[in-house]
Amino acid sequence: MPNIKSAKKRLVVTDRQTKENAVIRTKVKNAVKKFNTLLSEGKIEEAKKFLPEAMSTIDKAACIYHKNALARKKAHLSKNLYAYEHDAVVPAAGTEEIKEEKAE
Repeated sequence: MPNIKSAKKRLVVTDRQTKENAVIRTKVKNAVKKFNTLLSEGKIEEAKKFLPEAMSTIDKAACIYHKNALARKKAHLSKNLYAYEHDAVVPAAGTEEIKEEKAE
């Protein structure tokens, strides 16, 4: 336990911010899970309607996550929706280059 007054205040503030951040992280995780659940159940139209809401939830978490991490989460949602819409298998990162080299 800190002895200095400012350190005590920082401890209180840090605890409050940690709890607030946990709530925001949970909202992002729940939005992603809900979207992926809709896709896996084959409810593509509902997933399309939920996508803007999920993107908005992710955007609101910009104060917690790194901007590239948020961009990656949003890209995964869009990529998964496209894959389910077109019954396509989305290749893993980096495999496109290998296929092109083999074709030549």
